[in-house]
Amino acid sequence: MSNIEISLRVEDFEWLNCWKRVTIKKSLNDISGGMALETVDFEAGNKRLTELRTDVGQMERAVVNDALKDITGLKIEMGAPYNLQIKNLDKKGATVKSISIGYIDQIDMDYNEDGASIIYTGRDKTCDLADCRYEKGIGVKKGFEYQTFESTLDGFVEFLCLPFDIPVTGSQSVISRLQEKRTEKFTGDPGVPIIEVIMRECLKRGIIPVSFGDGKLSLTDSTSAIDTGVLITDSDVKSAKIRMSNLERFSVYTTKGQGVRIPTANGPADYTTIDGTYEDVNIARYRPYIILPEGKVTIKDCENRSKFEANIRAGQSRSLEYTIKGWFIPGTNKMWDINTLVSVRDQIALRNEKMLISELEFNLTPDEGYETKMLLVHKDTYSLRDAIKLMNTGFDINTARGNLKGTR
Repeated sequence: MSNIEISLRVEDFEWLNCWKRVTIKKSLNDISGGMALETVDFEAGNKRLTELRTDVGQMERAVVNDALKDITGLKIEMGAPYNLQIKNLDKKGATVKSISIGYIDQIDMDYNEDGASIIYTGRDKTCDLADCRYEKGIGVKKGFEYQTFESTLDGFVEFLCLPFDIPVTGSQSVISRLQEKRTEKFTGDPGVPIIEVIMRECLKRGIIPVSFGDGKLSLTDSTSAIDTGVLITDSDVKSAKIRMSNLERFSVYTTKGQGVRIPTANGPADYTTIDGTYEDVNIARYRPYIILPEGKVTIKDCENRSKFEANIRAGQSRSLEYTIKGWFIPGTNKMWDINTLVSVRDQIALRNEKMLISELEFNLTPDEGYETKMLLVHKDTYSLRDAIKLMNTGFDINTARGNLKGTR
C-alpha cells in the first residue's frame, strides 16, 4: 500500500493521517472539485488524532487521546476555510501538494455502541461561483449591467470573482483570446449564477473555466494539457468502463446571434442575422442543435461557439473510465491531475492514442486502499481544433472478446 500523508488544515488546526475513508474529486466539467473525509472510529484511549495549534506564532503538536471528549476543542465548523494537503512519503524529497482549498460545507457524525466517526465534506473556493447568483452591484458599487465595460476577458472574470476572493489565471494556449479587448455592454440578469455569466463569455471563445483545487479559477482549454509521459495498458488497470453514446450528439450545431441593423440609402433599414454552424460528420441522420447566446456576438463568436459545443459533446460521447492503484503518477512525486495527457494502449477498448484526463476521483477505503478513478476522452475535446472526425471510435464486441481472452 502507498505511504501517503493526508493533512486537513482548518484555520489553526491540522488533522493528520486520521482518515478511514477519503474521496477527492476534480473535473473539467465542474467548476468546483471537492472532498469528503471520514475519520477513524473514535474510542477513548484507542485511536489518536494529531492537532496542530498556533501559539504566539509557533506551531505546536498535541495528541488528543479522547477525541469524543475534546471534539468541541477542535474548532472545525461549518463554513470554515480548509486546505487539504497530500504528501507521498514513498519518495525522497517529496513536497506537500494542496489538492483542495475551499470551505467545509457539511459535517456528519455516525455513532453506535462501538464508537463514532465524523465525515467532513467540502468544496473548492470556486463553489461560490456556482452557488451564488448575480446581483446588481457585484464587484463594484455600481452594477456592471448598466455600464459599458471595456476589458479583456480575464479582466472581466476577475471583476466577477473579486468579491469572492478568487484569483483568476489563464493558460498560455488561450492568452490571445483572453487579452482581446472589446467594448461591450455586459449584461447579467439578477438571479443568474455567476458561473453562467462567466461561461457565456468563455464558451464563445473556446475557453473553459476550471478549478485545479488551488483556490483559483483557471481559464484554459485542452491544447494546454501537459503530457505525463505515462503509458497505460489494459493490463495496468484494476477495472475499466467503456462508454459510447450518441444521445447528446447532433449532426449540425448552429449558434444564432441577434439581428444587426444595416442602414440603407433609401427606405427602411435591412437586418442581417449573425450565425455560425459546425457539422459533426459522424452523425448520419439529421439532428440539428440550436444555441441562442445572450449578449453581443460576432460571426467568429458564433462559429467558435458551435465548434466548441460539437467537440465537447463528441469527445464526451467516447470515453474510458479506468480505476488504478495509488494516487501518484508511477515513479514520481506528482499526483494525477485533470487536463493532462496519458498514452493509452487498450486492446479491449481498441484504443492506441494519447487521451485527456477530464475527471479524477481519488479514493481511500479500508478494503481497497488508495485508488484513482480517471475519465479519459479525446485529447482535443475541449479545444477549437478540427478533430471531430477522429471522435468516432467504435466497439467491435468480437474483437474485444478475443483480446479479453488473450490478455486476462
